[in-house]
Amino acid sequence: QQKLVYFLTLLAASTQGAASFLPQQHVASGAFQRNLVQQHPQQRQLQPSGSPNLSHQVVGSIPRGGSSLNLSPSSIISNMLTTITSNLQSGPSGILALSSVTWSVVLPLTLFKKIYGIGVAYGFSVAAAGLTMLKVVSTSSSSQSAVLLAKACMFYGVRLGSYLLLRDYLRDYQTTVKNGSISSRVTFSASLAVFYALLTTPVLYALRSTSAPDSAISMTGASLAWTGAILEAIADLHKLIVKQQQSSSDDKDKEDGKEFTGPDTWTYRICRHPNYLGEMIFWIGLFVGGVGSFGKSIPAWLGSSFGLAGILSIMLKAASGLEGRQKEKYEGQERYDTWKSKAKYSLIPFIQ
Repeated sequence: QQKLVYFLTLLAASTQGAASFLPQQHVASGAFQRNLVQQHPQQRQLQPSGSPNLSHQVVGSIPRGGSSLNLSPSSIISNMLTTITSNLQSGPSGILALSSVTWSVVLPLTLFKKIYGIGVAYGFSVAAAGLTMLKVVSTSSSSQSAVLLAKACMFYGVRLGSYLLLRDYLRDYQTTVKNGSISSRVTFSASLAVFYALLTTPVLYALRSTSAPDSAISMTGASLAWTGAILEAIADLHKLIVKQQQSSSDDKDKEDGKEFTGPDTWTYRICRHPNYLGEMIFWIGLFVGGVGSFGKSIPAWLGSSFGLAGILSIMLKAASGLEGRQKEKYEGQERYDTWKSKAKYSLIPFIQ
């Protein structure tokens, strides 16, 4: 409960308070309320006993600029969306606004199942960020490479999220990650949402920039992003098919995963973990494609660099861990040893 209070306090401070989502209006206090009562004495006389205090009525109807304060849920949501949209389009709070977009996807999926936060929600939040930026930030002046980056995010995210859902359904994927309390999942989802926003920050700044035309660097970045997304898609699909064949095998060792059955062809000849390689290429492509639009923006440089460094570190660690488990489990088996001699590189081609 303390963590939840701390998180909500931090979120309010980061967004300059909940009032930043509401129309800019002054709340009546002290002497101003008394002046209003003096100007409208009939309201005091007509106020029946037991009814809400007059100050509450007055505060709720203080006019400013010809409008009144509207605290209805629809009005609050409308103002929140307006604030998010304006911050996405310009200003230093773009990453924070982008975090709110990713959090809208990560939070419900993490509340449903915590492990989804680092899998299914990871993919779908990236897709949501790409779609939102394409609809809200992109203009007719946006470069072609920037639009390609946003569409790459959509393709990558929808494909990955759908694949992980399918894998979970087909294989009843087991995990040691426990759901934990609701408050812990809320804070966990918030941290993930910020990280996913940092990953897609290069696309935000690329779409914002309307003065920089397509360059060789930006188009190279877009090409890398699409190449990585497609490579990972092919490698994941190949692995899923092999694992499904393995689980339906009559051979007990194959079914239990004690015998190495691949995949060991196609993209798995490039390196032994081409799905991780594809993901790394995708995120590097996004960074390269957007870096030309960062200019002197500190949030762009820090946010994008932190996101890229974080995901590369995660991928390297994941590949290393899988490599160790496969070696421990399959070393000495002819098919595994043959594959390893042909696919000489674990993750990055030409680097042992």
